[in-house]
Parts: sequence; structure tokens; C-alpha cells
Amino acid sequence: MKIENTEWIEVPFVPLHARATFAETFLDTNVREIETVRVQKRPGINYEKAKAFEVDGDSMEPTLVSGEQILCEIIDPNNWKFTTGVVVVAFGNMVVIKRIKDNELTNGKLVLWSDNELGGKITLSSETEEIRRMYKVKYSIYKPIR
Repeated sequence: MKIENTEWIEVPFVPLHARATFAETFLDTNVREIETVRVQKRPGINYEKAKAFEVDGDSMEPTLVSGEQILCEIIDPNNWKFTTGVVVVAFGNMVVIKRIKDNELTNGKLVLWSDNELGGKITLSSETEEIRRMYKVKYSIYKPIR
């Protein structure tokens, strides 16, 4: 099936095996993504520094499932304190996909919640873990059928 007037773009893809390397790298110039994924451009998305991530585990079910590929838009660090919803956060040597319910970064802490009630939460504070990158999850590129 051919979709008329569709614009496609190659987006850097961060699969599970590349997450640790990605987390340790906080300057885009140092990240050498080998893989890309082709996505249909959608209005209202800034694709300039967008990345695609692979979901691992069930902590975000039912919203996101393991193996799902998601398109994420980079968030300017000046806007981190205003961000809520599902995000990808790189800090320390980790990359996690979680939900920000109530953003308390103006008070120096950020609580990242799992959508799965068994998944728990992660609390980051300005004293413990430096946030290196934050991306807003915009849409699913690929979702496996179970």
C-alpha cells in the first residue's frame, strides 16, 4: 500500500544493546548511532534531534510494552522543570522510560513513575544523579502483538 504525499525520515535508533553507551555520552557529537529507523513525518514534531528508543521490560505496561519502538523528541534542559507525561531520561549510566506525574525539579527532585503498579518509582535529586538528557515520548513506531 502506497501512502500519497507521505514524507519519511531516518531517525537515530537506540536499541537495548546501545543504551549504556548512550547514557554515558552526554554530548550529541559523541554519540555515534549506527542504527536508524525510518518513520513517517507527522506534523508538530521536531525531528531535528529526535531519537527512537526500544522499550525493555513491563514497567510501563499497559502504556508501552517490551520490544516497542517509540519516537521521542528532545526536551530543552530549560524546559525539564515543566515536563510531565511519559519521558525517556538518561542519567548516570542508565536510560529509563517512565512517567512524570508531578514535576518537582524546581525543588531539586524528580520522581519517575512506572505505569505498571508493580514497577515502582525512581527519585532523582540534584545531589544524587545528574540528568543528562530528557526526551518526550511522542508516539509508537512499532508495537509487537502478544
